[in-house]
Amino acid sequence: MDLLLDAAANAACTLVLSVRSDFYPDIQNHDELRAAVQHNQVSLGPMSGEELKAAIEGPARAVGGQVHPDLTARLIRDIGLDMTAPQRDQYDIGKLPLLEYALEQA
Repeated sequence: MDLLLDAAANAACTLVLSVRSDFYPDIQNHDELRAAVQHNQVSLGPMSGEELKAAIEGPARAVGGQVHPDLTARLIRDIGLDMTAPQRDQYDIGKLPLLEYALEQA
């Protein structure tokens, strides 16, 4: 992490980190990293059903492949998103790392 922070401070580059909230304590325990992100943090909320669909199908489409719509629906349902529920953007956000792992293995 120190090398990345040094590169961001001394090179013509921008450092972008994507961190799940369960790793925030690691940021807080690193003084320089905490200072670097303190005023430049962007928090993202839950994805909509369409955003989840794009996250699942987009990478395959980018390399000329496709994901069967039934598989997409099953993956979305498996993280707890019920498209028929009144609150359509509520799902178990803790299952997103499992979704990521499943997609990476495919």
